[in-house]
Amino acid sequence: METEHVIEGDALAMMKVAIELHHHHWVAYNSAVYFINCDEVLFFKHKEEADEFCMNNISEFDIFQTIEAATLAEAVQQIKLGECYDCSVGREERNRGDMDDLDMSRGKGHRL
Repeated sequence: METEHVIEGDALAMMKVAIELHHHHWVAYNSAVYFINCDEVLFFKHKEEADEFCMNNISEFDIFQTIEAATLAEAVQQIKLGECYDCSVGREERNRGDMDDLDMSRGKGHRL
């Protein structure tokens, strides 16, 4: 059974900046949660770093998976979205406009 997820708007914005602006094309996300927020997504430039993070951060509450994505749309396609949210992702991206000015300094580890 595949798990469905909902991605928070701030997490979508962070993903767009990390993937498309900073070229961190390897994404580790917590597949054990339904609601993916900014704390559940990390970004890496190299597959080995992402895979190592995933292997070292498994618990009863966290199971990180690695995906490769060159765009936000590619990342969203690979993360199984909840049916109620799936159709609004494109609208969310269009409504955000230019996200280059967002402050992505919060977070820890490899988060931007």
